[in-house]
Amino acid sequence: MLSDEYRYRILKLLEADPHASQRRIAEELGISLGTVRSHITSIYRKLQVHNVAEAVSRAVRQRLI
Repeated sequence: MLSDEYRYRILKLLEADPHASQRRIAEELGISLGTVRSHITSIYRKLQVHNVAEAVSRAVRQRLI
């Protein structure tokens, strides 16, 4: 799966459950915890946000999810 697809799926999981743990996301996607952390850092950087709520809100406003 491409990185963009993982980032999209992570955002969708966080949209559905903003309190989802990074470990649970890793298990659900079948990737390492470190990879999830890396993708979340990338999501925050690309969206210019600092937390899950901001990331989901901005992604929805920009129609990314």
